[in-house]
Amino acid sequence: MKNRLITALIYIPLLVVCIYFNNRPLPLAAAILSLFCALALKEFYSIAKRFNAKPNYIIGAISVVAMFFAPYTDVHDLRIIILVITVFIAAVLSMRDKDFESGAKSWVWTIAGVVYLGFLPSYFVSLGLLNEKSTELFWTIFTVFGIDTFSFFIGSLFGKHKFAPAISPKKSWEGIVGGFIGAYVVGLGVWKWLDMPLELWQRSIILFVMFVLAVLGDLFESYLKRSANEKDASHLLPGHGGFMDRLDSQAFCPITVYYFLLFM
Repeated sequence: MKNRLITALIYIPLLVVCIYFNNRPLPLAAAILSLFCALALKEFYSIAKRFNAKPNYIIGAISVVAMFFAPYTDVHDLRIIILVITVFIAAVLSMRDKDFESGAKSWVWTIAGVVYLGFLPSYFVSLGLLNEKSTELFWTIFTVFGIDTFSFFIGSLFGKHKFAPAISPKKSWEGIVGGFIGAYVVGLGVWKWLDMPLELWQRSIILFVMFVLAVLGDLFESYLKRSANEKDASHLLPGHGGFMDRLDSQAFCPITVYYFLLFM
């Protein structure tokens, strides 16, 4: 618990600084987030090796970093272009493997990592560029942080009924309810503080969707680790595990919030 709080006290101010500089000439947010995700990709590919796959980290990391800087350009759908190029390059490199099964797995894991830890989280940058104050980015990150925090503390204090014991033994229904409460307490509170638009019913819908996606993201990352018989992706962040463990509940939210706000 102590290590978790210390890491959070370092992580949150750094996050705020990144967001503040997101629209400045120096895209600090993209630089820091891309580095964070590139390190998470390393952990993701280490899981792949348990399945006799050899994903190409250099290709994957370059693609992940490029995804985060794509929104700053005027090239339409540049992220899709980067993904397509990565698919072709990874395919060519995978065919060099004399073990056909290993080569095919390597291709799949290389692309999966780029999508999971590059394409999806790169929409954090897109959210930050929706307006000069980056309010949508602030709101999305702190809402998911609220879901995680409420879920963790309520689950730790009152958790008795297991939610998905085969995938994540420590998760409880009480923690899930806590996350649901956190979504609305933090989400609506920060929304009002930032004076963001949209009607209450629209906010309620996106908060419920974010809550579901945060839970699914958390479970999916636990599923990946369980499949490789790993408790944490790594131990680089005290109290939190690895970089993947910090991105799990965040992964599916930014792209969803971005397009929801874009079309509402």
